Amino acid sequence: MLTSSENPNFISDYFSASRLHHLSVWKNRFQEKLMNQLSVLDSKSDAESLNEDQIFSHYRDRLIAHVDMDAFFASVSTLDKPDLQNKPVVISHGGAKAACASANYAARTLGIQNGMRLGHALAICPSLVVLPYDFEAYERISFAFFGVLRSFTSQIEVLSCDEAILDLSLLAENVDDARYVAFKIREQVKVSTRCTCSVGIGINKILARMALKRAKPNGVFASPKNQLKIEKWLTEFSVEDLPNVGYKTFAKFENLGIKSIAVSYTHLRAHETGR
Repeated sequence: MLTSSENPNFISDYFSASRLHHLSVWKNRFQEKLMNQLSVLDSKSDAESLNEDQIFSHYRDRLIAHVDMDAFFASVSTLDKPDLQNKPVVISHGGAKAACASANYAARTLGIQNGMRLGHALAICPSLVVLPYDFEAYERISFAFFGVLRSFTSQIEVLSCDEAILDLSLLAENVDDARYVAFKIREQVKVSTRCTCSVGIGINKILARMALKRAKPNGVFASPKNQLKIEKWLTEFSVEDLPNVGYKTFAKFENLGIKSIAVSYTHLRAHETGR
């Protein structure tokens, strides 16, 4: 059993089932494959010939898309289990202290969240369906997902096996164009993976990330472009909504009297652009 350190195969079994270890290995393998694909491209268009220093850097009016699969592990693990599609499901391994790696939206409506202890989740919903990891399926769907993204642009920043940032600046002249591209991306992802994804659009990565929160699940949302409208819109978000802001960082913001993203947006944007 994986739960016992007395098992002589404990270490190898642990790392073979470890989500973090697998994703680290997968990401390295995927990025290597992606770079190999990029290196053999025949296209010499402007969109394809940008070097790394130019990507995500030189557009005056950028249009950034943050694309994220919806409840990825849970969605993939239930693809061939139609009887579970509308039931609360989490992906986990181990005992009650193990974390829920992915909760589907039926589970989330009950208050079950990614990262929650499995024992706590089962206390909330005793009928919760717990499925093991299926890394082979995750990898297959991940490659299909990024294959779709690559068919639109090579300007991809890989964030995870199910999440990426795209620069649509050479594909779209305005927000409406970017929305159209986003809808086409979602259509192709659904066809290729049978799973849904959401897309947030903004003039920088921070705004695209915030827009993604409004797009979830299975939707597209574009943040405003006008500076005043952006600041008004950002009052809807707490600083906690920013990426990598945990309890300790949020406490520091609170000590500074900053609770809304809008208060610090100018500083965040300046930091992102290097100005």
